[in-house]
Amino acid sequence: MIITEDKAHHLDRLLDYYLQQDAFFFDVETRPGPGVQWTTNDEYKEAALDRRTNEIYWVSLATYGRADCIPLGHPNGEQIGWQPAPLRPGTKKTTRRVPKYSAPPPQLTPGEFFSIVKPLFFDTDIIKSAFNLKFDAESIAKYYGEAPVPPYQDVIVAKSLLNENPPHGLEYCVPAEFNFRYDKVGKILHTLPFSAAADYSHLDSKYGWLLRRSYLRRLAKEGLLEYFLMECDVTEVLVNTEMVGAPVRLDEVDELDGYLREEMDQIAGDLFAEAGEEFSLTAGADKAWFIYEVREHEPTMFTEKKHEPSTAAAALEQYTHDPMVAKLMRWNDLHKLHSTYVVNLQKYAALDGRIHADFKQHGTRTGRFSCGEPNLQNIPKPDTPEGKRIRGLFWAGSDDECLVVGDYSQIELRVLAHYTGDPTMMQAFFDGEDIHQASADTLGCDRGIAKNINFAIPFGAGYRKVAAMGGGKFGIATAKKFYNKHKEDFPRVWAWIEKTKYNVRAKKPHEVYTLLGRKRRLPNVALPRGRSERLDGMIAQAERQAVNTKIQGSAADIIKRAMVRLHDTLDEDMHIILQIHDELVVTTPRAKAEKCLEIMREAMEGDEMQMLRVPVTANIKIVDRWSDAK
Repeated sequence: MIITEDKAHHLDRLLDYYLQQDAFFFDVETRPGPGVQWTTNDEYKEAALDRRTNEIYWVSLATYGRADCIPLGHPNGEQIGWQPAPLRPGTKKTTRRVPKYSAPPPQLTPGEFFSIVKPLFFDTDIIKSAFNLKFDAESIAKYYGEAPVPPYQDVIVAKSLLNENPPHGLEYCVPAEFNFRYDKVGKILHTLPFSAAADYSHLDSKYGWLLRRSYLRRLAKEGLLEYFLMECDVTEVLVNTEMVGAPVRLDEVDELDGYLREEMDQIAGDLFAEAGEEFSLTAGADKAWFIYEVREHEPTMFTEKKHEPSTAAAALEQYTHDPMVAKLMRWNDLHKLHSTYVVNLQKYAALDGRIHADFKQHGTRTGRFSCGEPNLQNIPKPDTPEGKRIRGLFWAGSDDECLVVGDYSQIELRVLAHYTGDPTMMQAFFDGEDIHQASADTLGCDRGIAKNINFAIPFGAGYRKVAAMGGGKFGIATAKKFYNKHKEDFPRVWAWIEKTKYNVRAKKPHEVYTLLGRKRRLPNVALPRGRSERLDGMIAQAERQAVNTKIQGSAADIIKRAMVRLHDTLDEDMHIILQIHDELVVTTPRAKAEKCLEIMREAMEGDEMQMLRVPVTANIKIVDRWSDAK
């Protein structure tokens, strides 16, 4: 049913019907909020996707036996002809034509609609389901001052558990599941006639609801329903995390902006003087010209497709003895830092001084979160000057509050020890020793080499990668020597790796499971061997992914369980604001800092978290800045 303003009386009956069900599906269509400026379609879409400021102009609902859509300000009626397109800025005339519409029917405002249906979105017994639920729930929140209450079920998360491989969009899932296509990919809903937009909105919820029901049956059949229910709890945590946001010191972001620009300009001036002319420092061809022609270095690495001299960091590291190449690499690092973090922190925190990042549960195949708006998962390591300075921009938001930061101690290596049962690794963890130093003592090498090897093994990296991770501190010959010695001194680790690869090849279907039961499907392990280098490479990659999923996926299981436990036990004035890799960051009133620390310790290290054959421990600190935690 389409409910316009003249049919608003139907909302009472709709509400009564939905309140009698145990679950419903909802979907919103959004556009830029009032006063938000945009000129291009890309800018329109970006503003429409800003959960803090966008405006909802269609809502659809579906449950058992019905689906409904409610327009809340669609601008068009039906098409009645064509008219010249509005002039674009800077143009004098146009030959383009755009549709001409009749006046739209009278419609409820978003405020009127959400006021009427509030009992539905805030019923604590009814499951709220959506496709990418966090976006819809957080877009609705501005009309209530808070997000709709759980329980939640995100259909896109269910899909990612049934098939972790993208694409995950509704426009792909519906045809795959029901052999029916209704979407209008590439079109913006506000440009459609009223009836076409209503059909689209209605079908979004109808098929979203049907997908939910189908996916729940399949999850139960594949033994993944319990894992999905844990992910539903994680969704609840992330909605709160994203709504609260992570405070940043915008004044210091601006200071860092100025510093980086000045540093880059000075380096660029030196490089241009050496080259005798200005050239693009971001174009690969220009950088190659400078390195291999101006500086006359002999190329040893080439691009895969065009087989041109490479300007990747791994290629340039061998020329760092040349001060000009070192300066170029420094400029690259500063530019990445500036464009990826400083510019994005200024952009995304401009509204309220907080970063409301988008943590995607379906973003990786192993189960770890991906992150956008901006991507905080790739912040430089805290042991680098740049990483420490970027992390130092994050604080609790006021002098009366502070941060409590918990970081799991070498969780992936603990998972590796759990699976392999290696006695040296296990004993080091039981004794509370430095695992990298324990490995170094066994191998008879420097701790740095042992650390690189320990981290490289789970990801299938060879000795060349180990050497590259060393940042020039040791060569390939040294890395190869200790890499091979690791195989001799830690036979259980390597035996488990080979066993994992064998099992995923031998057993059908070709899958691996994480500690808590997340599934990764790896059909490429069954490709015919020896036919071509490409096929053999795909097989080897799938085998590495089997090992990586067991380790990284299981570590993700642990952090997710800890997040849920922490969220459920924090006081109302304490909030999780970040989850980056193995870290959890919480804001708390200073007067409650010690209490918050103990709550976090129990959540991360309590009896329920001791799921491995070695102790699971976390380093937890009370700090003013995120950078102070390490």
